[in-house]
Amino acid sequence: MDITTPTVKHICGHERQYDRAATPPLLLAGLLSRLAEKACVSCRRGEYAKRRGVETNLSSLLTQVAVETALSECEAWERQEGMPTLEGTQWAVAAGSRVRLTVMSEANDWCADREWTEEEFSERLVVPARQRLDAAWWIRHYDRAPWDLEVTLTRVDDACDLDDDARGVR
Repeated sequence: MDITTPTVKHICGHERQYDRAATPPLLLAGLLSRLAEKACVSCRRGEYAKRRGVETNLSSLLTQVAVETALSECEAWERQEGMPTLEGTQWAVAAGSRVRLTVMSEANDWCADREWTEEEFSERLVVPARQRLDAAWWIRHYDRAPWDLEVTLTRVDDACDLDDDARGVR
């Protein structure tokens, strides 16, 4: 056994040589015994990856629960307000529904501060909001200020819609 590159048999059964030229001889025996009590680097990396996989799956599960909770809240609000289901990909519908709920809630609070009646709010904002079925439209307007929402909802064409009209796409 070379003293500067001793071979250690790890607890996992793998053997590995370590360069310990800089380790003082008095500490070398203790260091080698501690290394032998541990799994080799490859096995430790494998175990770490397995643990990370479990943590990632747990993180994914928590994310899924959060998304489902948010969707439940959106679906309850949509049923209560008679909002139609949005159109688009599954992701776009989920995101668009959440944006629609947020934007309309902020608008409702803003209008209540200005003493709008429920009928006025419904006529000026809820009815036009029911006409916007494209999830992507809601996502594009996520940052719409409550005071601009009425104009935005009633505007006939957006830039994207104009491009589709010019090509004859409906």
